Amino acid sequence: RFNAEPLQGLADSIKEVGVLQPIVVRPAGPNGRHVLVAGERRLRAARMAGL
Repeated sequence: RFNAEPLQGLADSIKEVGVLQPIVVRPAGPNGRHVLVAGERRLRAARMAGL
């Protein structure tokens, strides 16, 4: 779904300067898990960067 090359570029940027714009989540319910509302690319890139 996401092109790997630009995602790796974002991951490299996150390694250097961090995540500048946070992801947005909302509570999903009583199970304590959250639902990602915005920032899927940032989340994936942050995971690739080891965060």
